[in-house]
Amino acid sequence: MPQIETDTLLGDLKKFRVAKSDLTQCFVCMHPSPHSMRVQRLACACKACAKVTTTAVCPWRARVMTCQQTLLVTIEEAYAHATPARSARKPVLTHAMKTVVMDWAAQGLKPKRIWNALVQRFDLNDTSTSTLVTVQRFVHHHVAERLGGSDLRDTVRRKVQETFFTGQEEETAAFTFTRRTNVNGNAVVGNGSNADPFVIGVSAKKLLRRADRDPASFILHVDATYKLTQIGYPVIVVGISDRARRFHLLAVFIVSQQQREQRTEDLRLLMWPRWYSRKRAPWLPPVLHL
Repeated sequence: MPQIETDTLLGDLKKFRVAKSDLTQCFVCMHPSPHSMRVQRLACACKACAKVTTTAVCPWRARVMTCQQTLLVTIEEAYAHATPARSARKPVLTHAMKTVVMDWAAQGLKPKRIWNALVQRFDLNDTSTSTLVTVQRFVHHHVAERLGGSDLRDTVRRKVQETFFTGQEEETAAFTFTRRTNVNGNAVVGNGSNADPFVIGVSAKKLLRRADRDPASFILHVDATYKLTQIGYPVIVVGISDRARRFHLLAVFIVSQQQREQRTEDLRLLMWPRWYSRKRAPWLPPVLHL
C-alpha cells in the first residue's frame, strides 16, 4: 500500500512502540534491481493492555516493511491484544502534516510559527493538535539530519573549517574566513558570548574581484540585517555601489553581538584580504587592501 494509506492504518491501531528497526534486502516490491527495505517491529504500548496483563506483556506484535525505493509498505499483524479497550492516545503528525512541516522548515520558518500554521491549515483543535514540543523535535531532526543545519558549536566549527579558505577554490565556490586563527591555522569562530563573540565571513573569489576598480568610483556599504538567519544573529552585508547605482555584493559576516567591540572586529575582518594576499591569495584586488 502507499505511504499515505499506511499512516492512516497505523493511526487506527492501538498505541504501539517501535521495538526494533533495521534495513534488510527488500522483498516487498517486484523491482529487479537489489535494494533495501526498512523493517520495523512493533510492540503494544497501550496502558489498557498493561493494566490487564499485570504479570505479563501484551502478545500483540506487528511488522511494518517499507521499500526504500518505491515506498510501498506491507504491514503484518500477529496475535490479538489482551483487551479491546483503548487508552487515550496523544495526537501525532500525519504524513501530510510532516510533508508541510518539512517544506516550511526548508524555508526557514521557526517551529512556533509552523505549529500555529498547522492549526490553521488542517483546522485542528485542542484534542487533535500535536504539542509544540513534538513539532520542535521534528523540525530540529529534519533540519539537522536532512538539511545539514545545526547550531551545535562543534558542528558549526567543523563546517567552518571544512569550507575555510585555502586558495584552491573555484571562482564561484563560497569559502569562510575569520580574522582569528589558532597555531595550526584553523579558524577561531568564538562561542557567541561577549568575551568570545562569534564572527565569521563568507565570500567567493568572483565576488571579491568586483572590487578591482578605482576606489573613487564606488561607495562601500556595510549594512546589518536579521532576515538571513533563523536564530536572530545579525548578518553584516558588505558591498559596493558603482556610478550606475548598481549594488555588488562582496561578502557577508555573521556575528553574535551588536556591541562596539564586535563592530570593531567586523571592520578588522575587512582587512583580512590584505593579510591573506601576502600569504596565499595574490589574486585579490589591491583595492581591498584597506
